[in-house]
Amino acid sequence: KIGQSGYSNITMISPATTAIISQDEVTVYPNPAIGNAKIKFASKMMDVQYKIKIYNQNNDLIFSKIIDQDKNNNIEVELTNLSVGMNTISIASPNNIITKRVFVY
Repeated sequence: KIGQSGYSNITMISPATTAIISQDEVTVYPNPAIGNAKIKFASKMMDVQYKIKIYNQNNDLIFSKIIDQDKNNNIEVELTNLSVGMNTISIASPNNIITKRVFVY
């Protein structure tokens, strides 16, 4: 009919279901690193739970921790157990996983 209006369904999206991270939203520094490194998250990724895993050059799991990003967007990780050379950091959000490389010397 003329003059009749319709309506749209509105769906609420919670932050946990939209936590998709990209390579550009995570920085590992210093790189190369000695002793410790920091993982810096973009501020828009706060209030999400992440699983951080670090693997050495032989793909052995060296570090694993679940992190709740609620106040600080920096995580410091100890690298003293890693082999000298290129190592891999895996960062998993509820919806995806990215990897970063860090050179340890």
